[in-house]
Amino acid sequence: MKRLILFLVAVILNSFFSTSFAQKWTAEQQEVWKTINAQWQAEKEGKNWIAEFVHPDCIGWNMNTPMPRNKETTNRWFNAYQSFSKTIEFQIDPYAIVVKDNMAIAHYYFLTLNENYDGKKVWEKGRWTDILIKDGVKWQLIGWQGGVEKSE
Repeated sequence: MKRLILFLVAVILNSFFSTSFAQKWTAEQQEVWKTINAQWQAEKEGKNWIAEFVHPDCIGWNMNTPMPRNKETTNRWFNAYQSFSKTIEFQIDPYAIVVKDNMAIAHYYFLTLNENYDGKKVWEKGRWTDILIKDGVKWQLIGWQGGVEKSE
């Protein structure tokens, strides 16, 4: 129970600091964050977000995988995961976003509630970094790194 209370306090404090940080964002930073949020929302809705949000030259590394994945491999694994797991809800809280020309780096925390094929609900939290490129008029993921924090 104590761990749950500490976790909830951390989430609330994180949300407070994220909100105050977000108020200082430039238009470009807001555009990047809107793209990241839309990608997570598409995942929650069970949509294949890879075609829309991932650049053809992307290489991303989830810390739960043995090696980085390109767009094709990411798509293959996304389709496999859809058969036994789904995201019920998510919360993403930004820590920092840097935009330089047509490149952006966004660091943030995430919290998800997932459901597996047995109907079991699983909470996951962790850190994530997305690297985006503005190719034309929209931002796309060209790299990422992060993963779930291991329970103590």
